[in-house]
Amino acid sequence: MLLRKLQIPSRQKKDSDGMSEYRPEGPINLNTVPSLSEILLTAAGPSGMVVNLSAVTEVDSSSLALLIAARRAVESAGGVFEVKEVPTAMRTLASLYGVNFIVDNATPHD
Repeated sequence: MLLRKLQIPSRQKKDSDGMSEYRPEGPINLNTVPSLSEILLTAAGPSGMVVNLSAVTEVDSSSLALLIAARRAVESAGGVFEVKEVPTAMRTLASLYGVNFIVDNATPHD
């Protein structure tokens, strides 16, 4: 079985401080993470990145792995990584997998 890359809508903007905000729309799951990772891992501005999850409709464990990888990439380049508008389902998964650090300081969204 061949998996094809799914493109999901997203919005990206950069502010005057060099922070990039990325807002994926729709599901972040095993099917969409390959496409999103290409975007997310290269989308950070020079000061870092904010990922706004307010338009995300579905998550699974691969969405957490994606955020962790993006955080590592941004922080290793000296930037700041923030997540906001985290769905309850993602908070629950983060707690279940013991990776609350990725969503602890994020604003909730429901």
